[in-house]
Amino acid sequence: MNKIAQIIQPDDFHVHLRDGEYLKHTVQYSSKYGRAVIMPNLKPPITSIKQAWEYKNRILEINPSFGPLMTLYLNPSVKKEELKEIPSLDWLLGIKLYPSGATTHSEEGVKVSELEKFYAYFELMEKYQIPLMVHGEVSDYEIDFFEREKIFIEKYLINIREKFPKLKIILEHVSSKVGVDFVNSYDNTAATVTPQHLHLTRNDLFFGGIQPHHFCLPIVKTAKDQEAIAQEVLKGNPKFFAGTDSAPHPKNKKESCCGPAGVFSAPISIELYIYFFEKHNKMDWSLIEKFLSKYGADFYGLEYNKRKLSIFQEPLYIPQEYPLGKETVVPMWAGKTLNYTTLILD
Repeated sequence: MNKIAQIIQPDDFHVHLRDGEYLKHTVQYSSKYGRAVIMPNLKPPITSIKQAWEYKNRILEINPSFGPLMTLYLNPSVKKEELKEIPSLDWLLGIKLYPSGATTHSEEGVKVSELEKFYAYFELMEKYQIPLMVHGEVSDYEIDFFEREKIFIEKYLINIREKFPKLKIILEHVSSKVGVDFVNSYDNTAATVTPQHLHLTRNDLFFGGIQPHHFCLPIVKTAKDQEAIAQEVLKGNPKFFAGTDSAPHPKNKKESCCGPAGVFSAPISIELYIYFFEKHNKMDWSLIEKFLSKYGADFYGLEYNKRKLSIFQEPLYIPQEYPLGKETVVPMWAGKTLNYTTLILD
């Protein structure tokens, strides 16, 4: 193979590994990343340090060289007295805010009408420098589905941001121009960027019929929204860094009358990110390395990974399906071929 570049091993700052029989597959699918921020929306959710520790160890039993960075799921079950312990735990990175009903397994999240009841948590998180990771959407039926991020930011997130200016806030899987503008307007604020929001628009949900494997939350939006996100990445804005939001659901459930939200990209997400730069004629390996391997670590105050990722100009075929326990999961862009392959070579 023709090796053309080498960069610091990337991190995935937002991924869903699930649990149980799925876990042995999902951990390996993300193993080209040195570290990954593991979402806590299991059933039941991860709401204590003990639960996060046990989940971390289940992951490490599968791949000891992987670096899971754990999170807690914000709801009243999180004990305030535990928050002061988090800064001393280098494996527990932050706390995730799920508005109730906004996405998969968010039923036990925070009702947006009761957000102010959680200001006591935000005050302590600001004090102890614990990042707040936000799924920034409302879930009201009356609100246009494509406006859910915009409304959450304007009605709730700006208030939190301005009341707690020293609190680190990450707008996860930013999907709109409003989200981009919010992130750029404040200090201590960043966003994760997914492959699907860089490559897909709402046209892709319906072109050639309904495309269930493109359906995610927040939903992909207009070309204008996509362009706003793309420009921040292309100009090397350090507030925007890689977080795949890879979220596996079995094929039979995705292709059903009421399929769940989630795009699965983990095994080929690095190559999808590289393709984004390729199609924008921006094959600058220093810039790609910053987006994949440095900006997120810088924001969270982490050291860079020690290992290297090698990039080869070698076609990569995306399989139609990957194993997922006794079932299968369909990846983003199944059946297509990308121009680059990446490997960790020690």
